[in-house]
Amino acid sequence: MTYSHYEPLSAVDAAFLAIEEPSCPMHVGAVAVFDAGPLALPDGGFDIERFRRFVDAVLQPRYRMRLARMPVTRRPIWVDDAHFNLHYHVRHVSLPQPGDERQLKRLAGHAFSLPLDRNKPLWELWVVEGLPERRFAIFSKAHHCMVDGIASADLLTATMQLSPDASVPEPWPSPPRRAPGVLDLARGEARRSAERGLASLRAVRDTAARPRRALASLRDAAGSLREAIAASAHKTSPTVLALIEQISEWGLDRVFVELTRRTALTRPFNVVVTNVPGPQRPVYLLGAPLRAAFPLVPLYKNQALGMALFSYHGGLFWGLNADWDLLPDLHRLVDALASDFEELRKAAGL
Repeated sequence: MTYSHYEPLSAVDAAFLAIEEPSCPMHVGAVAVFDAGPLALPDGGFDIERFRRFVDAVLQPRYRMRLARMPVTRRPIWVDDAHFNLHYHVRHVSLPQPGDERQLKRLAGHAFSLPLDRNKPLWELWVVEGLPERRFAIFSKAHHCMVDGIASADLLTATMQLSPDASVPEPWPSPPRRAPGVLDLARGEARRSAERGLASLRAVRDTAARPRRALASLRDAAGSLREAIAASAHKTSPTVLALIEQISEWGLDRVFVELTRRTALTRPFNVVVTNVPGPQRPVYLLGAPLRAAFPLVPLYKNQALGMALFSYHGGLFWGLNADWDLLPDLHRLVDALASDFEELRKAAGL
């Protein structure tokens, strides 16, 4: 029998798919700015083919997989993309002259507003040349269901190095594994249902033997579930993640997905702020030093603003993502933040 491979999405990851709408894409990412360094061509352009070979060598298996669905239950799963095309995912564009910061921001806003194609692996890297001072930028986009919150920059950090080594490693052969057929998926779902049934029987047995302890556990689980539903989806505690996995084992993952979707639509706040500590030493991309990195978080429906902070090599970088209709004057907020931060810096004697 020919081996086939698939990986079910967790309840958390499936929830990010359910939350997504055409006007609310659920990808996270970053804008990173580099000195061109060894990646500069003699004519001043960017060596995109060298960069693509490097990405091909360091790319994790998950980034070669696309979404599929189980029969009957329609539960999402990952399968290898038999038609994976690196050139589709690693894109190459250039800013028009003069290639200033304002043009870069507008291009980033356009790129991040576009939803990812669910028929392909859910990520993209945009290489942008034409910046002043012989610099280039990279936009990284990866769906929230693939990564753990803002650490989605993992797609980009997979290409980062602690030394200015410009060598490209040899890629590992990675032929796609056969996607499962309907019978393969049906057998897998039947096995999973049987395992859930046995877990439920054990739970019933334990409840009958220790009813008070079971009630206390249920009360704790309910409190943790409230935390999971109410907390920002950008960061989820290990305790909550463990609870969600337990819910999945109970066969209630679709209940959790629906609760999360409904909660995301009725959140009583419209601003999200998160921060990520980065390395406090220089990092490089094929010998090109990273100069700045601005993380971006997705906006849920009815949210106006997402603010993500990233510390790197003694600097603090702010990534702001806003709904154009709700906050068309985002530049004023950026100016106010810069002014207030400068006052704090002076007050601290820095």
